[in-house]
Amino acid sequence: MPLIMKATPLILIFGMISILSLGNVGAEQFGLFTYDEVDGTVEITGFPEDLEIHVDIPAEIDGKPVVASLSI
Repeated sequence: MPLIMKATPLILIFGMISILSLGNVGAEQFGLFTYDEVDGTVEITGFPEDLEIHVDIPAEIDGKPVVASLSI
């Protein structure tokens, strides 16, 4: 079997992983929060789901007001 045929499945797998990881392109991290900056404000887009702790949503991140968050 030619080398190209053997490498094709690996290339497809790495390509799929790369595409799936684009969901948080531009997302930033603040402690355990993942967030996006939108028009000078912050929208919290992620938090570890497996933690069972009390969470305080910050009023500001990097001096920008937090205006939206996920249900945490």
